[in-house]
Amino acid sequence: MKAEEPDLLADLDDDQLQAVTHDQGPLLILAGAGSGKTRAITRRIAWLIRDRGVPPSRILAATFTNKAAGEMRERVERMVGAGDAPSWMGTFTPWGSGCCEDTRTGWDIPRGSWSSTRTTPRR
Repeated sequence: MKAEEPDLLADLDDDQLQAVTHDQGPLLILAGAGSGKTRAITRRIAWLIRDRGVPPSRILAATFTNKAAGEMRERVERMVGAGDAPSWMGTFTPWGSGCCEDTRTGWDIPRGSWSSTRTTPRR
């Protein structure tokens, strides 16, 4: 799928522009409902990939709901193409569970014993 080539910085307010173009390490975006978080986050991901050459495999995008994660993935894929979107965009629970699973060595905990309870229905 060929990505659209939108101007990633168009129609952003000053706070969103600052978040999208932040280039001094990791960034945490916290804001209220309807403030444009998803717009800023998805534009930032696309900007990092398209304009800064960051490999998608170096990007982690975590949110609280499956709905928000799906929306982020769809928007990013429209901007950079499905094959160039980060492989990990999802909710905190499976990411945290995966981190625990990956670091279980030396804890005497058998592989596969971590569990995560899905609190949000899948689409």
